[in-house]
Amino acid sequence: MSLYSEKMEALIDAALADGVLTEKEKQILFKKAQAEGIDLDEFEMVLDARLVELQKKQKKEESHVAPKSEKFGDVRKCPACGALVPALAGVCPECGYEFSGVTASLSSQKLAKGIAEIKKDAADKKNEIIKSGKYSTKKSKLAIFSPQEEALNSITSDEYSQINSFINSFPIPNAKNDLFDLIMYLKAQGYQDKYQECMDRAKMLFPNDSLFDKILNTTKSEKAKEKKEETAETISIIVGVIVTGLAIYLEWNFLIIGWGWRLLIALLCPWCGVAVASIVKNKIE
Repeated sequence: MSLYSEKMEALIDAALADGVLTEKEKQILFKKAQAEGIDLDEFEMVLDARLVELQKKQKKEESHVAPKSEKFGDVRKCPACGALVPALAGVCPECGYEFSGVTASLSSQKLAKGIAEIKKDAADKKNEIIKSGKYSTKKSKLAIFSPQEEALNSITSDEYSQINSFINSFPIPNAKNDLFDLIMYLKAQGYQDKYQECMDRAKMLFPNDSLFDKILNTTKSEKAKEKKEETAETISIIVGVIVTGLAIYLEWNFLIIGWGWRLLIALLCPWCGVAVASIVKNKIE
């Protein structure tokens, strides 16, 4: 027997379907519950209990689908395409990814570890400055930052410089899977220059390879989307300026009203231009 109305139960099921309850979904549920006269404290308790129960059920189902380890068990997940592959298979039948041993030291791991060490060193230096009180926290009237802030900013600047230098000088591997993992890491972290350098190496070493072609096609699609958005932005600005200017010209020269009203309408014309520009941008995108 359901605790709540049919509509409320359907709304709860829809919100909990993915095993995650966002703040937006929670607000909608609480608003509906309040409208139906449901005690909100009791409703929240029921909601939390159902969420925990659902997450346990999903976790149990996932444990039967594939093992936690991506190396041992009946199947493992391909890091390239996400396909489930027999654990003993050396190559993914979907995309051609070649599995390496679990003890392999990947370049992506070395790069991540090196960056983490630089960040940790910088954080330790900052904590040392703050705890020691070596630098004053007060700034003079002409100074933008206090001596302590300047010291901390100097460490941050040095940290960025070291990270960039470390990434730029990091050796690019020639092994297919090692190079692929490094490319995926660089892409995820947003290190575009090194990412492009690695992609150029991949195209040279593995031309027309399906594994790298997927990344290349995705990158091309992303760039095309960015270019389209930039074009839409430019066109919408031009249209907005033209519409605003035309509106001001027409109302100033053809409306027979007082100066005060003309000035007021002229001030409102840019909003008209912004609205039209927004419509144009959405149409193009």
